[in-house]
Amino acid sequence: MPAEIKDLVSVIIPAYNAEKYIKDAIDSVLKQTYPYFEIIVVDDASQDKTVEIVRSFKDERIRLIQHEKNQGPGAARNTATEAAKGRWIALLDADDQWHPQRLEKLIPLAVEGEEKYFVADDSVLCFETVSGLKPWGSSFKLHYDIQSSDKIMIFNLGEYLKHRSPLFHPIIPLNPVKKFNLSYNTSCFMGEDTEFYCHLFRCGLNLKLLLEPLYIYRLTPEALSARPERFEDLGRVYERLLKEKDFTEEECRLLKIRLEKVKRDKYFATLASSLKNFKWGKAINHTINNPWLITEIFRRIPKTLRYRFKARKLGGIIK
Repeated sequence: MPAEIKDLVSVIIPAYNAEKYIKDAIDSVLKQTYPYFEIIVVDDASQDKTVEIVRSFKDERIRLIQHEKNQGPGAARNTATEAAKGRWIALLDADDQWHPQRLEKLIPLAVEGEEKYFVADDSVLCFETVSGLKPWGSSFKLHYDIQSSDKIMIFNLGEYLKHRSPLFHPIIPLNPVKKFNLSYNTSCFMGEDTEFYCHLFRCGLNLKLLLEPLYIYRLTPEALSARPERFEDLGRVYERLLKEKDFTEEECRLLKIRLEKVKRDKYFATLASSLKNFKWGKAINHTINNPWLITEIFRRIPKTLRYRFKARKLGGIIK
C-alpha cells in the first residue's frame, strides 16, 4: 500500500438485535492493516444487548448512534452516512466480517479512480456452525458465474444487471453521494442496496470489482430460507427504477428482466414455503395455476441439493 494514502474511511455498520455477531464484526475492522478509519454503528432500536456490547469497546474510533424506533437497514445507513467524516464510506453488515487486509487492498483501487468508481470485492460465503464460521466458497463463482483471468473487472449498470445484480458490500466515495443527494430508500427492508447502487451508476459512477474474496459473508439460518415476502420489496425496487427517466432503453430492458425474475422467484418461494409447512392443498393449487413451476423445481433441485449437502457436511445450521 502506498505510504501516502491516508484517506479516512467511515465504516458503516447497521445493527438490529445483533448481540450474537456485532463483536466479531467490529473486531474484524479493528484488525485492519489499513489504520485510517472510523466505525459508525447505528443501532436500530435493538431489544437485546447490542448497544451494551458496542459500548464495551474502549476505542475512540468507534461511534454509536441509536435510533429510538426501528426504521430498517436503509434508514440506519442513511443516518451513518450523514454522520460520516471520511472520504469513503464502507458498508459492513453486523453479522459479517472482513479479512484483515480488505481496506489495504481496496482503498488504493478506490483512490486510483478519483471518485469515478465505487469499489467492491468478492465474498467468501460461510456457513454458521456451532464451532464458528466454515467457508463454502466464492459468491461470484457459486451464484453469479463471475470469473475472469483478470483480477479486476469494471462494470457499468448494464453489466451489473446482466450478471443478476451480484451481492457485494462496496466502498463508496462520499462526495458524489453528497453531491447528488443520494440516500437509501427507507420504505423497504429488502433490495434497498440494489436500488442505491443503481442510483450510483445513474450518477456516472462505475463499479470496480476485485475478484478476491475479502468480505466474509455469514449464511445465517434465516439466509438459507427464501421467504416470499422478501421478494415483494425487491420487486417494488425494480418497479420504482423503471419509472425513472434517466436510464437508457437497454438498461430499462435489463431492469424488466430482473423484475420478471423476482416475480418468478416469489412464486417459487411461495410454493417452497407451502411445501415446507405441509400445506399440500395450497402447494397443489399454486402449481396448477403456475404449471411452469414444475420445470422450475427440477431445474433448481441440483443447486439446492448441493447447497444443503455442503451445509450439512460443514455443520451449517439450517432451519
